[in-house]
Amino acid sequence: MNIYFDTCCYNQPYDGDTQERIRQESLAVRNLAAISRRRKYRVVGSPALTFEIGQIKDAVKLSRVQGFYHRIVTETVHYSRGIATRARYLAGNSNLSEPDSLHLSFAEAAGVDILLTTDDDFETAASGLSTAVRVINPVKFLKEVTL
Repeated sequence: MNIYFDTCCYNQPYDGDTQERIRQESLAVRNLAAISRRRKYRVVGSPALTFEIGQIKDAVKLSRVQGFYHRIVTETVHYSRGIATRARYLAGNSNLSEPDSLHLSFAEAAGVDILLTTDDDFETAASGLSTAVRVINPVKFLKEVTL
């Protein structure tokens, strides 16, 4: 299995757990990271992820999120004009935001099966697209892989 964790997934475990949804998503992300290691899933990173993670202002959180990213990513897909072209197409022809279009384009280029996101708008917008990458919330996906 090939997985791409969206930036929000890397952040979620370090956003605090004051809300039940955040607690559930944080736990699901951590569990999926552990399952990915045990089952030797391919976890794909990208320059879009490292850029967005690098924008974190809090130095402690930045260090933790970067550490988490580097612990679970097993390979990185590199930027190409084809990825940029696809991202522009998706952003212009769907309800995806530009950053989400870029993440989906990187995931497609890497042959990813699952793109995990805690962003409801991303999941909803991607559900109407014709793409081989399935965009899903980590809580929902965890239920599937642990059944």
